[in-house]
Amino acid sequence: MEYKKDILHNVSLGVLLGTVVASTLLVVPFTNSFVTDTKAYVSMYAALVVLALFIVSSVKRRAFEFILNPLVLSALFFAITIGASSFFANKYPVENLLGFGGTLIASSIIALMAGSILPKRMTKPLLTTIAISGAALTVLSGLQAIGFGPTVAINALIGSQLPGSLAFNLTGSSYVALQFIGVAVIGVLTHIALKKHISTVFAITLPLLIIGILLHGWSILPGQAAYSQLPSWNASWSVALDTIRSPRSALIGVGSAGYRNAYSIFKPAWTNGTEWWSIIYNQAANTPLTLLTTAGFLGLISWVILALKAFKTARITSTENKPIAYMLVSTFILQLVLPMNIVMLTLQAILIAALVASERDKYSIARFKAMSFNVIDRNQASSVPKKSSVVSMYLSAGVGFALIAAGLYLVTRSYIAFTADFRATRAATEDNAVAVYEFQQQAVTLNPYLDMFRRNYAITNLLIASAISNNAELSEDQSDQVGQLLQQAVREARSATLLDEADSQNWTTLAEIYTNMIGVTEDAAQWATQAYVTAIETNPTDPGLRVSLGAIFANQEAFGQAANIFQQAVNIKPDFAPALYNLAVSLVKLEDWTNAQAAYQAVLQQLDPSTEDYTKVEEELNLVNEKVAEAEAAAQAQQDAASTTETGSTPLGEVKSPSLTEQVIDGRDAIETTPENDVTLTQQEPQNQAPVVEEQPAP
Repeated sequence: MEYKKDILHNVSLGVLLGTVVASTLLVVPFTNSFVTDTKAYVSMYAALVVLALFIVSSVKRRAFEFILNPLVLSALFFAITIGASSFFANKYPVENLLGFGGTLIASSIIALMAGSILPKRMTKPLLTTIAISGAALTVLSGLQAIGFGPTVAINALIGSQLPGSLAFNLTGSSYVALQFIGVAVIGVLTHIALKKHISTVFAITLPLLIIGILLHGWSILPGQAAYSQLPSWNASWSVALDTIRSPRSALIGVGSAGYRNAYSIFKPAWTNGTEWWSIIYNQAANTPLTLLTTAGFLGLISWVILALKAFKTARITSTENKPIAYMLVSTFILQLVLPMNIVMLTLQAILIAALVASERDKYSIARFKAMSFNVIDRNQASSVPKKSSVVSMYLSAGVGFALIAAGLYLVTRSYIAFTADFRATRAATEDNAVAVYEFQQQAVTLNPYLDMFRRNYAITNLLIASAISNNAELSEDQSDQVGQLLQQAVREARSATLLDEADSQNWTTLAEIYTNMIGVTEDAAQWATQAYVTAIETNPTDPGLRVSLGAIFANQEAFGQAANIFQQAVNIKPDFAPALYNLAVSLVKLEDWTNAQAAYQAVLQQLDPSTEDYTKVEEELNLVNEKVAEAEAAAQAQQDAASTTETGSTPLGEVKSPSLTEQVIDGRDAIETTPENDVTLTQQEPQNQAPVVEEQPAP
């Protein structure tokens, strides 16, 4: 076959086929999210290898050549828009590049450059690899369903407790596996229909692929092991519309890894009435809505153009390449109705590259040489440029290899950081606080621009400081150590907020640290309040944040402010038991017995009667009932006394004002406006932390 004639083509083909297998079946269980991380890093490493092979091929030709296929040009436009979103939507782009942004850019590199270095006859080797990978995935999933799947080996290797069911899948989920196998079936059936013949390989793999569709389709049904709640179409649409109200976001989006933040900020309030109210999604219901949110209209338009070019190419491509074209079209159709995933993005890029390589004779070639550019007719594409400007060509190649080396270093360094974070998690399960601290410190050192590492390290500093301060007698060195740990916790948490100021988790972590410093550090309550206010601004529909903020006021005996905030939490989610209970307790402190009674009754409706919490709340409610009865008796006596007067009215000048809670119920945003009770949200950072941590009671 033609693809065996050229070593470079063979190597390129092997890399792409290996990428298909690795992105589908390979997992390296040495990071916390090892399935997703493996797929992401496979795509990034594959892109670097493809780029290196492209440069080698260019040196051989003494020019950089690109096939002017509409798919290539569309992929270039898509890559530019994703790059703009990843680099310019946020001040620190590292999270974008290590998330979907990195995968999308890597996929674009494969789609752009692999077509120039692959052999022309791609259909059979690629389709065979996809079919075998899908069949192997079916077999492994079948073993997983009966408890003898990949998790047995993974659990033995790293000591984890992954489920021995279809809840685990090598592709990340049964949804992804179902998509991959479905695309493989389309390719195999197309090939059989066109050839009117079925080969031995396809005769074996096709039944397995069909079984795989049935198995994974069954596993995602409600009540089955692999079922998960997909993002809501209505919520996704609402989030997208709210995001693009900003001109900047409308143009380039919120960043390729920013969907979670956008969803947190703009999540519709009605979702709190659903079973999935607490889920913060990383993607929208489908790819176009995700791109509209994360990459703006530029990203969406570029994807639409790429999809349309794929559909058009499928109509005019040669019969031999129809299986590849139809598989490519099916990936875009799936993206129209489902969230995107790394496995399918990588497969889509490889299909584009394969189709471009197979159709290269139909299109002209753009040739870049030193200080020159020209378009060559397809009939002259095989001609080699003259030996001119060789030095410039080698210099350009040297720059390219330097960039590849830098990319390889940075990608590997970031992966090692994830492995350090994984080792910290393992150490935590073994209660080895020192190891947790050291591994998280290593993760931050390796990748200081990822807020997740900063956030985790901050929490660890706080926990260690709390553990030391709980000793009965602290030495001077221990006191100094506690103070230093607290300073580090604040520093790391604040760094996390600077790296990603739209992430509510970062502000919540900072608030929790300040909360633990209340009582021993001046103005810690004000700093905690300010951090919680910002956390609420970045996640306004989370009732738990308001409960935590209200607890700060309750612990300071500012029960009016506390009741106000707890009522806001109840308004956001009326069946949220912690908010109802804390509201009831605050109303008791305010001696607002009637509203406290109603709040306690609402709490009981959310609790299981067989639990201790139910018994405790019921006892507290009985005490409140007695107070309500006393108040009603006193009111009745007063009414009886008033009825003996000549006018039958209340004494002159007596006015009954509505309680604080009644005012809050009438208006969700009602707050106390007494100046002395206002919260000051702009305070200065403490320069020296107190050496003792005081735990605050849970609300």
